[in-house]
Amino acid sequence: MPQKITVAVAQASTQPTVAATLDALAKVTRHAASRGVHLILFPEAYLGGYPRTCDFGTAVGARAPHGRDQFLEYFHAATDLGDTPAGAGDDWVNRKLPLPRGKEYRGDGTREALEKISRETGVFIVCGVIERAGGSLYCSAIYVDPRDGALGKRRKVMPTASERLIWAQGSPATLKAVTTELNGVRLTIGSGICWENYMPLLRQSLYAQNVNLYLAPTADSRDTWLPLMRTVAAEGRTFVLSANQCVRRRELPDWIATAAPNGSNGEDYVSRGGSCIVGPLGEVLRDPIWEVSTDDTEDPSAALSVAEIDLEDCERGRLDMDVAGSYSRNDAFKLTQPQCSQQRPCTNCVQADAACVPSQRPARQSRVNPEYARALEERILELEAERGSDLDLRSGQPLDPDTPPSFRTTDVRTSESQGPSQMPMLVDERPADVASPAIRVVPDSLRNHQDIQAASTPSITMLPALAPSSPNPMTLDEASYETRIPPQTQDELVRVFLERVNPRYPFLHEETFIAWYDTWKSSRSLGVPLPQDERWKAFFIKMAFAVSLLIAPRVSARDMKASQALYLSSMASLDTVFSCLDPVLHAQAYLLCTLHALHSPSSQTVLTMISAAMRCCVIAQLHLPTIESKAEDPLLEMQIRRRVFWSAYAIDRLISWVYHVPCSLVDEDIQVEPFANMNDDEIKAWQSRTDRLEQVESVPRRTQVSSALHLIRGRRIQSRILSIMMRADYGQRFEESHQWRLHMLEVLNQWKAQLLPHSDPLSSGYTSEGWVGMLYNYTVLLLYRPTQQNVCDMVVERCIKACTDMALTFWKYLKGRQTAQLWPGLLSQFGIGITLLYCLWLVPPSRRPAALQSSKVGTAVRTCSVILAVLSERWTQAEPLRDVFDLLADAIPVHCGPHDLDGSRISTDGIQHQLPRLNAIVVNKDILRMLTEMATEDYPWDEDRTANLAGWSSSDVHTAHDCPLCWDAPAGLEGFPPVGFAPGSLWPAFDGTTAHSFTVSPEGYPFFPGLLGSIEF
Repeated sequence: MPQKITVAVAQASTQPTVAATLDALAKVTRHAASRGVHLILFPEAYLGGYPRTCDFGTAVGARAPHGRDQFLEYFHAATDLGDTPAGAGDDWVNRKLPLPRGKEYRGDGTREALEKISRETGVFIVCGVIERAGGSLYCSAIYVDPRDGALGKRRKVMPTASERLIWAQGSPATLKAVTTELNGVRLTIGSGICWENYMPLLRQSLYAQNVNLYLAPTADSRDTWLPLMRTVAAEGRTFVLSANQCVRRRELPDWIATAAPNGSNGEDYVSRGGSCIVGPLGEVLRDPIWEVSTDDTEDPSAALSVAEIDLEDCERGRLDMDVAGSYSRNDAFKLTQPQCSQQRPCTNCVQADAACVPSQRPARQSRVNPEYARALEERILELEAERGSDLDLRSGQPLDPDTPPSFRTTDVRTSESQGPSQMPMLVDERPADVASPAIRVVPDSLRNHQDIQAASTPSITMLPALAPSSPNPMTLDEASYETRIPPQTQDELVRVFLERVNPRYPFLHEETFIAWYDTWKSSRSLGVPLPQDERWKAFFIKMAFAVSLLIAPRVSARDMKASQALYLSSMASLDTVFSCLDPVLHAQAYLLCTLHALHSPSSQTVLTMISAAMRCCVIAQLHLPTIESKAEDPLLEMQIRRRVFWSAYAIDRLISWVYHVPCSLVDEDIQVEPFANMNDDEIKAWQSRTDRLEQVESVPRRTQVSSALHLIRGRRIQSRILSIMMRADYGQRFEESHQWRLHMLEVLNQWKAQLLPHSDPLSSGYTSEGWVGMLYNYTVLLLYRPTQQNVCDMVVERCIKACTDMALTFWKYLKGRQTAQLWPGLLSQFGIGITLLYCLWLVPPSRRPAALQSSKVGTAVRTCSVILAVLSERWTQAEPLRDVFDLLADAIPVHCGPHDLDGSRISTDGIQHQLPRLNAIVVNKDILRMLTEMATEDYPWDEDRTANLAGWSSSDVHTAHDCPLCWDAPAGLEGFPPVGFAPGSLWPAFDGTTAHSFTVSPEGYPFFPGLLGSIEF
């Protein structure tokens, strides 16, 4: 299977300031994201600048004063990434270095700015920077992942010629490659900066790490550079990306230009560029770009080389050569770094004050099935917990209770057994002291890990060890459970919530929530309770912890137990929330409870929580236009109120669709506009402005809430369909009508047409083609749910296509761990499978259309069975769904003739006694109807039975005259609710005015805010 990603090199030039250069970088990266780019490389010294033509007033044995002034200017232009002069390695990556007093981050904020750009665009950024650390400058390259932020940074180990005067030499320890996963493809990325690529042994050290993406940011624009890049690519059987700046003399900084020779032409090039992309056989995929920069025009396309690459070409190239393996003759030649003769950190690294990096080649991955290893590991932990903490099941030896606290091998879960979605952690067991913190996060460096993993949400195992005297593992003191979570893990859980939950349901303002968290954390560190009027903050913090533990695609039993303990602890303080007079807080509290309930195997809990949240919204009048506010920040208050309501609305409509129950609040009673497409930090900035919104700020753009706005638009369409189906006169007036369905299908197709131009077929975000298709097909299935009365070729074909596409897409995301496991998601997949089987049961073999005879139908049925089996492993309450579906799938033939059937109905043994349980779990009356008919009635295959009782056809066309949704209130229909789908009314203004903040296309609909990243919940 191809392992394809899209990469780009940007031929960009340094701007006068770091801030301006970061703005230019953001612009180019956003443009690259719009073209589907997953990784982009910027040139050497892009941030900070490459001081071409400057001699810094030096000659052998002499330094002029003006040269020192020039170095001072260059020093101030450099960036501070917050690292130490020696390089702190993983401690810098994991933010373990101490913070300056009064600051929340180290350095000048450049690292944080790059991480924000990467996170917002979904693009992996590699950028050359001039790094200031202590009194020295380093030429560095930083790797920034859109999910995990900075993964690593390397410093140039050998500056060239005059560069050695102004740049210090970096530690060879920084030559460590980084690994990540982009578009489902695993990458090992290394880089050689400029003329380091002329160093054979340095290249070999990267080849030995099995890099499949070799990056070469450079300042060399000579014609000899391309042959070197082709050599590196062919030698290492790796893709090579090289980026250089294109600079005219007049674009050099003033402090350099003043020292330029008299009479120099300001339009001549001091660097012509030459950025290129080369394949693993040395073939040039993108020719060098000459004499053009991304900053020359508004459209950076001319200076942006983009290529789709298949990483499996690297393995194909190693058929005949692998210079780090089969072609290395390592029996005769060997490249070594200083060997470690003792436990790390070794003496060599301590003396060098450098990060300790193993010199051995990374071990091959185990051939043991990682899923089997993970399940076995968790079972061992469960058995050990049941038998007490005095026996190590792996060794069979008793553990000495008098030994000091130590890390036991049974508590280690390595990254191999966890998969990419989990973070390795060790549990520090103190058998005699339950009151003290019983867990500790151990950095990967203690396990000799060689990779920096870039993955999705970590699955954090954090159940503390119990004292031997505890007879029951669940007799934890929930009220103080959160005190056993280390501060670092608390910070991680908050980050997970803000980055993965809040973008889709942004009912908590980020800055406000962090302030609550800081207050709560400060009281914990001081050992004093929160003030009486602030104790409600503890509920939000602990509930956010509980939700964060559950949102990983793979959640362990320990995670679920830890989340439940935190949930019980937070619910004990729910009364403090309701003691506050602010009704918005009440709604926010119930929304957090609802998010936790979505992962709970109880349909009644889910329905109860979202109903309570919507009721709180109504009490707070959040569904009405914003009332006059006397708050210090009225715009912030208005936007928070809107975000709370529309987050509750999106979840309420999701639940109404899954369970086919009435919405908690009908659309006709909703008068408030959706919230603005603004980042959290922009709301307060906009509040302080006195001028109106500039046109340039009104253009479509991607923000942290764009995904939520996209989702709300789709939910509003589903809500309108549900409101029609819930009418008392639906059976008499609308059930047999095809015209209103065609009307809503037009609205749905318009929504899809608006979104598809911005979707990315290689992305896993909510505007990828897969997710757009799933929401579209869910809605089609809602419109055309099959019955014995409406069955016809058109209905069957639409249902079959929707069901097969959804089942296969959901399995793709579930298998790739790109979606969280929600209880409503399980029920929706069960409904899809039942609908597929019902169509097979409903239509006799002689009348089956081509859609029912497709091989995809059988594949989709098997896929639904696998999905239910996988999800029932998490929730035992789902086992009846799995068992009943498998019985039906075995009984209903996919491809057969009437003579192949045993009897006039399917065997109901093992199904009918499960129906009462299914009624409580499924709730959805349409799914239960189909299930009951299949289990209790004969095949409806009577040859004399009239087909297509409804008279619908695929050739039907929507006409306003016949559509009840288009009638202008004719007699008897004055009370029919208006559809209200004027496209422009669905997008918000920034400040409560009627002016819309999005441009409108010539067709009359507003553009969507743009591409989204991999935010799953």
